Amino acid sequence: MQPDFAFYYPGQHWRDVDWIKNLVCFFDGIAILMPYDIPNPLRRDDDPVAWALEDHKLIRVIRPEDIIDEKATEALAEAFGKIISSRRLNHLTKRDGENIRKADFEALAKAKLGVHIVAAFHNDYESIADFEAKHGVKVPEDIAALLIRD
Repeated sequence: MQPDFAFYYPGQHWRDVDWIKNLVCFFDGIAILMPYDIPNPLRRDDDPVAWALEDHKLIRVIRPEDIIDEKATEALAEAFGKIISSRRLNHLTKRDGENIRKADFEALAKAKLGVHIVAAFHNDYESIADFEAKHGVKVPEDIAALLIRD
């Protein structure tokens, strides 16, 4: 029988350690999503619960780089292309009425998605125009500005 792991979201830092302990009572362990660039994510001096879970093989780290294949990437690109072209995300490029700096956008995307958005975009597309041509959408100027390599 395959073990049944509870997926903990968001991220590797839990807000309430008692909640994590309770999850282990009902599941075979905890699974967390974490990008490769976070080295040795579970061995933190301040988290003895993570150490114990790891020592007893009750925690698994899921790396997005391992589970998102080419087909999934294409599906995500198509879905995000539609969302971006709808301009529903335009408010994300502003903070208190000011434009968010590109570095802030990249840091947010990395923290939430586990990837460097600009690098990932340019791994798949030569340019904004290439993306637009492949997906039949027009990327809004403010979003395009965030995706241009420096």
